[in-house]
Amino acid sequence: MNRTARPDVVLRRLTPADAHAVTRIHFDAVMGKGHTHYAPHQLDAWTALDRPDRRLAQIHYRLAMPGRFLVLAEAAGRPVGYAWLEKRAMHQGRPDAAYLESLYVAPEAMGLGVGRLLLATVEARAAAEGAPTVGLDSALMSVGFYARHGYATGPFHRYRMGGGGVWVGFRWMTKRLTGPAAGPAMTAGA
Repeated sequence: MNRTARPDVVLRRLTPADAHAVTRIHFDAVMGKGHTHYAPHQLDAWTALDRPDRRLAQIHYRLAMPGRFLVLAEAAGRPVGYAWLEKRAMHQGRPDAAYLESLYVAPEAMGLGVGRLLLATVEARAAAEGAPTVGLDSALMSVGFYARHGYATGPFHRYRMGGGGVWVGFRWMTKRLTGPAAGPAMTAGA
C-alpha cells in the first residue's frame, strides 16, 4: 500500500523526555513486523533490553556527542516514529560517512509515509553536513523499504542480541548522496 504522508505529521528534535515513546515504537515495530523474517527467540532477544531507562541513557549519550541527529515524528501530537543519524569520521572504510543507527515507525503509522519522511530528513541532514554516503544495518524486513529509496544491498551479517546469546541477522545497505538537499522542514527547536 502506497499512501502519502498524513498532513498532520510533524518532525522535531528527539529529547530525553521521549524515552518511553522511543521504547514503545521500537518494541512495537520489531514485534509487529519482525515475525516475517525472524524466529520468536530472535525477536525476544532483540527487544529484551527495551526499557525506558536504557533508551534514556542512549538518548542522553547520543545528544551529548557531536555529529548526532535524533528526530521524532508525531501525528496528532502522538509519537509515531524516530530516526538516529550519526556522522562518523570513518565507517566501513569510507571517510566522513553518515550512519543511520535507527529508523523505526509504529505499526499503526506504517504505510503513511512516516518512514519516507524520516529517511528524507536524515539524508538531507547528512548531505548538508558533507557526508558522501549514508550506511545502515537494515533489519531483514526493511530491506525492501531502503531499496525502494535508492539503497544498494550489501553483505549479510549478524549481531548478538539480548545480552549476547542470540544471533540476529541484518543486511548492510548504502546510498550515495548527491549533494545538499532541502529536506522536510522541522519544527522549532530542531
